Amino acid sequence: MAPYIEAIDSQQSSCFILKFFCDLLRIRWESTRSRTKGRALEMMDKLVEGISNSSPGVTQRIPFCYVICIPTIPALRKEYAKLLVSCGLIGEAIKNFEDLVLWDSLILQLPIGEESSSC
Repeated sequence: MAPYIEAIDSQQSSCFILKFFCDLLRIRWESTRSRTKGRALEMMDKLVEGISNSSPGVTQRIPFCYVICIPTIPALRKEYAKLLVSCGLIGEAIKNFEDLVLWDSLILQLPIGEESSSC
């Protein structure tokens, strides 16, 4: 996977969708390795913030929108919360699951002592 990600990343394309998908593939790949999991978490945090705070214009998002399967913002935030859980940041993941109203995922992550106070 790394050579493909590097090849896409080295190109000087300005398409938002291609850059976004390349970053998402890099995050997914780096989150599988323990040595680069922290970097993947930082990249995912920036990606979620960038998408949530200022969405790019339609003219930047529309090219390749029918070709590349980009997750929706809630799906991206859910993936971010799962990455937080895998890094051991349970509290932050619980906040994300509560914001997204993903109660099944929230219940699975709650420690036994906190169930009654949070629910």
